[in-house]
Amino acid sequence: MKKLFFAMSALAALSLLAPSSGVAQDYNQIGIYTTPTPTLITADAEWNGAMPGQLTCYLVCTNPFNDNTTQAPIVQLGGYELFITAPAGFQVIAELPPNTFNLRNPPDFYVSGAIDVVDGAALLATLTIGTFSGTEGLLYLEINPDPSIPGVMAITDASDNFSLVAAYPSSGDWANPVFGINMSIPYLGCGSEPPVDPPTDFSVVVDGSVNGIQATRIIATVNANGTPGYDGALEIPLPAPPPTDYVSVSFEHADWPLGPRFQRDTQDLFPHKRFNIFIQKLFSLISKCLELLEQPIQFIFCKIISEI
Repeated sequence: MKKLFFAMSALAALSLLAPSSGVAQDYNQIGIYTTPTPTLITADAEWNGAMPGQLTCYLVCTNPFNDNTTQAPIVQLGGYELFITAPAGFQVIAELPPNTFNLRNPPDFYVSGAIDVVDGAALLATLTIGTFSGTEGLLYLEINPDPSIPGVMAITDASDNFSLVAAYPSSGDWANPVFGINMSIPYLGCGSEPPVDPPTDFSVVVDGSVNGIQATRIIATVNANGTPGYDGALEIPLPAPPPTDYVSVSFEHADWPLGPRFQRDTQDLFPHKRFNIFIQKLFSLISKCLELLEQPIQFIFCKIISEI
């Protein structure tokens, strides 16, 4: 069976979807990293070196966002609470930022104070991890024995009367480690996403190819001037494919003028739109369905692999 590759790329303004900083693009996630400004989560959450010994790493909250009350980015944390579980034989020593103090003792953190968010990252503590005997291990973040928000870690928004906000491990699951010492860790990702306004004009470009034979690019668009039916100049008809070896991707509307094949299909605005994509290689026909879902938009770039 031959592989048919499709690449779909969103043309909407990416500023609606991506945080303004250059740190890891995950909201309200706390992790342990080799740098105070992590950019590649798994790479920055693994340390490889000689052990026994000690290393310095950083407890960081990426892109704090108050999804509880203000629905806005947090500019200064008023505190946080979490629990660090280190491997047997390893000790964790924490140096807190200025003007903060821990009401408990590490590895239990119940911290109060002012922690600025700089370029999307809040440095919660500088950690020294050492051992006299171990050579490798995994660190986990856990919930305090008596959490302020049941089931999750917590941060507070100093600019909003210290309102509580749920926080999550950077590993995406409490069962997954957040930091590896001479060991690899998985990354799944979770945390919360800030709400975004639905775009008023959004397009998805679909490319197709088989064994180097390229299909004409097609475009699915939602637009304030679009309708579920035929929209004149907003729709672009697509000629019939040549009689030779080819791959063809199109929107199919047999009842439209100049149809049935179209290169661009325009519909009205969100919340939910469906586009029928027809894929043809020689004379073997299959159909796929592309959906633009209710905001927040779930993809910037994705791949569909189909068998023909």
